[in-house]
Amino acid sequence: MHTIDIRSGCIYPQAIPLSSITDSVEIIHFSDPFYRDKVLLLDSVIVVESKKSCQLFDRKGKFIKEIARKGNAPDEYPNCLALNEWNGNIYITDHNGVTKVYTLDGQFLETFLCPIDFLSTIGVLNEKEFVGYRINYKGNEKDRMIFYGKDTIFNRLSYQKEYTEPKNYFFFRKDGHFVRTPHSLLMKELLNDTIYQVSSATHNIEPAYLLELDSLRGDESLRYSLENPEFELFRYTPYIMLLGEHNSTCWFTTVYSSYEQQKQIYATHCYDRKTKKVYSMELKMSLKDMGKDSQLLYDSTQYTPPSVNWDNFFPEQMSTDGRYLMSYRGNDILVIARLKKNPIAILQPDTNLRWHTVLLPLIILLILASTYFYFRHKKIRQALKQIKKQLSSNEEILKHYHIELEKMRKSSTETTASIQKSAELEQQIYLLEIQNEELKQHLAVREQKKQKTETERTHLSVSDEGYNLFIKLKAEPSYVFIGEKEHEHLCRITDKLYRQFATRLQTTYQELTKHDIETCCLLKAGLTNQELSIIFNNTPAAITKSKNRIKKRIGLNGDTNLDSFLQEF
Repeated sequence: MHTIDIRSGCIYPQAIPLSSITDSVEIIHFSDPFYRDKVLLLDSVIVVESKKSCQLFDRKGKFIKEIARKGNAPDEYPNCLALNEWNGNIYITDHNGVTKVYTLDGQFLETFLCPIDFLSTIGVLNEKEFVGYRINYKGNEKDRMIFYGKDTIFNRLSYQKEYTEPKNYFFFRKDGHFVRTPHSLLMKELLNDTIYQVSSATHNIEPAYLLELDSLRGDESLRYSLENPEFELFRYTPYIMLLGEHNSTCWFTTVYSSYEQQKQIYATHCYDRKTKKVYSMELKMSLKDMGKDSQLLYDSTQYTPPSVNWDNFFPEQMSTDGRYLMSYRGNDILVIARLKKNPIAILQPDTNLRWHTVLLPLIILLILASTYFYFRHKKIRQALKQIKKQLSSNEEILKHYHIELEKMRKSSTETTASIQKSAELEQQIYLLEIQNEELKQHLAVREQKKQKTETERTHLSVSDEGYNLFIKLKAEPSYVFIGEKEHEHLCRITDKLYRQFATRLQTTYQELTKHDIETCCLLKAGLTNQELSIIFNNTPAAITKSKNRIKKRIGLNGDTNLDSFLQEF
């Protein structure tokens, strides 16, 4: 199972031109309205379910023929719960669980009857086997999923927990939606952070992807506890729509109502199973992408969701082969974008560029610091050498003076000249001993400076654990447990790089907590709220609250920007 971390991606997607990940964009305007989610994009044709029939169109939106009409005749269908395709045949399932099979030419083939009376969505396992999902609307449903064929039930999956009846009922699109990919059938429930692979061999489901959302993770109880789930639910957790798979990537979209940004955020996510990386995007169409149909899209802005501009491309469906993304505008316009063979190739250099742009200044700073410490250390070494040389010379002279004085004292004759010379020697010995004492004091000070310089140079070594932690957090933020050791590293490196920043901050504002100091050190290094939320494993909103607490403890007024204050501190 792959774990996909979208904690920050669903709140801060990167704005990306649609043309950077696609080869072409088609805008198709249908003459008759169609139903959303009842569209199939095949190799050269489009199947749509409209008010009166299931219809076949070419890729330009030109009507070809009817596949099946609505009605109560044996070869007609009364309504459409699910529209599926398998091996070139079209499967239309109505709300009573009756599935009718047609060829693309409109020939009626056969009927399958679901053995239970109500299903919310239907997936096709193969030409003879199906899987159905039942939403737990009332909180006490028994059957969650059922695997069945003609007159046969292969397996039932039950709900493991019961809930009280919801305060308000609301049906959410894509809840329990099945998605056919080139190699498997996937399924995603609304408030379950797991994407499942549906197995036709075992008639069961297996976890394929786990969406890591931390505090924004889905909670099934929200369906039953909220007064107005339609408006309130996506303040707590993103609305996730599974799209499908393309080569080694899995695609899905999220909608999140951000209290911090005061808007709904629409993000498209692409997870690469090879590199284990996820790319979160806000896709934008250019006038070149839209071509002559730009006015058509502009006029359809009234049909776009809140906070979505007319030039946004927000996919809601993917073709079975994974080559195309589809976006709806109202119920008569379909925007189809064909993905490049490797659509994420354009996104990957950004990560490398980020490493270089962040790492290069730090490496230059390290080189300058190392050069400074080298010459400072060299100067201290030279001074030490000179002092030691002078001490050694003085010791030799003192030794000579002591020998000469001892000889004079042992002499049997004392003359005025010898007495005067002895006095001069004693004076010279006294002065040299004083000079040596001063030299020894200088030597001790210089040795202390040498040791301090070597310590500082060691602390700024590329192999230093603290420095590596600091560089990693700046270049590619990831969740890190900051214990006593990491806290010490962070403060020490920040002190060295920014003129004793952490020490000055602790001394000046003693009310700041350990976590406050860590936050300030990272802000000083230029990290954003989004990056801090990743490092501290929290939401950007929680980081904002933490920064406001720091402002109060420092004594800043509400208008003062904490980041700017720390940069100048």
